[in-house]
Amino acid sequence: MGCKFLGTLFLQGKGVTQSYLEAKNYYVKGCQLGFNESCRLVGQLYDKGLGISQSYAKAVEYYSKGCDLKDGPSCRNLGSLYWQGTGVTKSDSKAKEYFEKGCEFNDASSCSLLGLCYREGLGVEKSNLKAKEFFEKSCNSSEGLSCYELGILYKEGEGVRQSYQKAKEYFEKGCILNFGMA
Repeated sequence: MGCKFLGTLFLQGKGVTQSYLEAKNYYVKGCQLGFNESCRLVGQLYDKGLGISQSYAKAVEYYSKGCDLKDGPSCRNLGSLYWQGTGVTKSDSKAKEYFEKGCEFNDASSCSLLGLCYREGLGVEKSNLKAKEFFEKSCNSSEGLSCYELGILYKEGEGVRQSYQKAKEYFEKGCILNFGMA
């Protein structure tokens, strides 16, 4: 964990001269030591090209390692690359697979994206009932997008009994959680 925190000090320039390269070096060391968050953080540097040459191949490598080490956000980031076809061949089924892993590792945003896969039939057979399951898990973990999506399901009566009262409750929760569309 020390490598991750040292890398973050260099990333933010707190108490040290700001350096993306030094941040990357410490994150890489942390990842090599098996700290999943360090793998994700170096993956993000490569994904965004922050202070280093952008490399989606390296981002995929580090997100994959983080996901293998059970870091939900690493799985989500990897799934997002597949969903968008950024640096990899676009694959809704692979995106769904990584969102599912991220959700299993308790990343609320992964659960939300998995719910969207089921709602839209992306990489899976469309199922508003399954979407509801993942939106509920995510909304209960304070993910505003999922609360909004639950509101839509109840407003439209998609996979659930239509209920404007429940829709209102979920839209309110999404709003409280600062999701602007709610």
